[in-house]
Amino acid sequence: MFSGKRRHRGRAGSGPPWGLALLGITLVSIGAAPLPAQSTASEQAALATLEAFLKAFNERDAQAWVATLRFPHLRLGPGGHRVWEDAEAALAEPEFEALAATGWRRSMWDVKEPIQDSESRVHVAVQFSRYGADEAPLGVFQGLYLVTRGEDGRWGLQARFTGVRPAPPERRAAIEATALDVIERFMSTFNARDAAAWAGTLNFPHVRISDADLRLWETAEEYVGYMDFERFARQAGGWDRSAWESRRVVWAGEESAIVALRFNRYRADGTLISSFPTAYFLTLQDGRWGVRGRSSFAP
Repeated sequence: MFSGKRRHRGRAGSGPPWGLALLGITLVSIGAAPLPAQSTASEQAALATLEAFLKAFNERDAQAWVATLRFPHLRLGPGGHRVWEDAEAALAEPEFEALAATGWRRSMWDVKEPIQDSESRVHVAVQFSRYGADEAPLGVFQGLYLVTRGEDGRWGLQARFTGVRPAPPERRAAIEATALDVIERFMSTFNARDAAAWAGTLNFPHVRISDADLRLWETAEEYVGYMDFERFARQAGGWDRSAWESRRVVWAGEESAIVALRFNRYRADGTLISSFPTAYFLTLQDGRWGVRGRSSFAP
């Protein structure tokens, strides 16, 4: 919706879920309609990218794994964030090496569902399971992956909001309500042009990735200090207010959640300026829920 200090700049194996029953996990609908028989070219490219990503990851092929990424590459989870500036940085410490030391053997997609797409960006809701020796289940994780196409025409995985541990069914409704309350306060404080209150709906460090930028704010003070609503209004074509067109909790965990949204920007006379899909990653930090990361199709 609005971005602050620029930190980085860039263009932004399937199978049956064996072992989920042993973990007490039941696959659930994420509330979106099934993909049509003729999915978009962007969706097809995004899913092919994720297949290549996991194949290389399971084979511990660092070069092939890095080739599926786009840079700067962001991984954001409840425990923190990591940004790889380029392929060299990612090759220096492949994720699968540390994971293998914990007893991990392979991972498998349980769910890969594109939920928002454009010609150059796709948000994919994912669920994957990890397995150890003798196919012992190690855990189930949910997330949202951003796959983008660069100016070179190549699709790659740009960002991962990940690490959501599925909440028990009896807890999901309460977590969803809490997440949507945060989303409502995010919008109302933004429209009120109250930078401090708006920052109060976020968790820090806070990250936003958009079409061309990955930006990071370390603290609420930094976020408030950069905020300039008048400048934003001019840059957004005479913006007066924004409103949610749709809101849907995709995944809900005890310490994190992912919400898919679409927002509209309006002028003072009520005319529509623009409309964009976006996805928010919420975390529970120090006993308080807030938006920790945003991936937006807006500039």
